[in-house]
Parts: sequence; C-alpha cells; structure tokens
Amino acid sequence: MRIRRFLIAASITIGSGIGAATPVLANTDPGIYPATQTVNGYVNKPITPTAVYTDVGVSNPKDFFIAPDSLSLPPGLTINERTGVVSGTPTVATTGRVVRVQMEEDNDGNLTFYATITFNIAVASLAPATQTVSASTGRTITPTTAITATGFDTPAYTVSPALPAGLALNASTGVISGTPTAVTNAATYTITATQGILVASTTVSIGVVKGTTTIRCRKGTKVRRITAVAPKCPKGFVRIRPRTR
Repeated sequence: MRIRRFLIAASITIGSGIGAATPVLANTDPGIYPATQTVNGYVNKPITPTAVYTDVGVSNPKDFFIAPDSLSLPPGLTINERTGVVSGTPTVATTGRVVRVQMEEDNDGNLTFYATITFNIAVASLAPATQTVSASTGRTITPTTAITATGFDTPAYTVSPALPAGLALNASTGVISGTPTAVTNAATYTITATQGILVASTTVSIGVVKGTTTIRCRKGTKVRRITAVAPKCPKGFVRIRPRTR
C-alpha cells in the first residue's frame, strides 16, 4: 500500500473552562483523526460531544467502536458507530481515564486503526463550603459571600430549612442578607444549587440573639451610656429620654 500523508487535526481538547475545540495541525499517516482528544466534564452534566472522526487514507472504513482491550467509556456516555462521536451525561467521576476507539478497514488486509480519548470527569462543587453568621435582632447582617459554583453555568439556589425571619436568600448568587427580627437558636442551613440534574450544596450556620440597646442616664452633671439587651440606669441615675417633636 502506498503511504500518503495529509494535513489534519491531530489532537483536540474539549470541555468546561477550555473553550472551543482547538485543532493541532500535523502531517499524518493513514488512520483516524483526531488521534487524541481530551474531554473535561462534570458528573450529571452533558459533555460537549467529541469531534467527528476523519478517516485518512482508509479505502473501506468500517464502524467505530471501543477497542476490546480498552477501558470502557465512563458510565452515561455512548459512542456513535458511524461517526465515532462520544456524547451523553456522565454519572461517575473519573480522572485520566484513557479509552481507545477502534476502526477497521474492510479489505483483505483487515487493517486496524486506533485513536484515544482521555476523560476527566469531576463532581460539581460550591465554595465556600461553610460560612457562619452571628446576628442580632434589629441589626442588618453583613451579607454572606457570593457562592462560586464550579461545574455550573446558571445555577438556581434554594435554602433549607427556612431562614430566620428578616433574612433572605438571593436565588441567583446564593447570598444571604437582611435584618433579622426574631431571636433564633444557632442552626445549620443548607444552600443547594441546581441546574437540570446537576446538584451541589454548601452550608451556613446562623444564630440570632436579641439586639442590644444603648440608653443615656444622668445624675446631676454626670451622664453615662448603658448598652445591654435590657439596659437600666444605675441607682441614683435617671434615664434621659430622646426629645420628641
């Protein structure tokens, strides 16, 4: 057989955070191309389908399949026998899983050609993993940190159980803000991000105590400020009432 050489995409990387598939041009021998691909994805999120294979210098190509001596595709993914495209929604995490795609030439020589796909499938996650809010009634809290959702595109956030009265969750950012109005024992609240069947969660610990009040007390020319949950003037002092108009 006369060997011919062609200019074609030799390798491609596909997946979240990578951007569009970028071909690397190289002079190649007869076979199936791209020779190597890398797929980066997340559990329960559809992957970007792999590239359609091009058979170069193959006179009678047959169907594509996973080589018998290869690792299997990650669960949830399938291969198109006619194009070699791998697609689907992975259900299990894996790192550096190399799968060999095989195609045979249907002639007397029964030549076999291979290409590889490396899969990196991660679990979607939220950060920070935990936060703590110490609040008091009548005082606006410092909003919690906006959540970084790795593996999501446009997650929607919910919280359980219901937040203390006066506090609210931003369904787009996962931020909790507001002014609590009732005393609440410290408890853990779970914030869940969802996008289709993609799910991840984080927690926030919140406790609300009764807010303090400051009053002014006078005894002769002496004036004192008293701050407490239920402030009272010391013996001999009289509370100075705010002037009303």
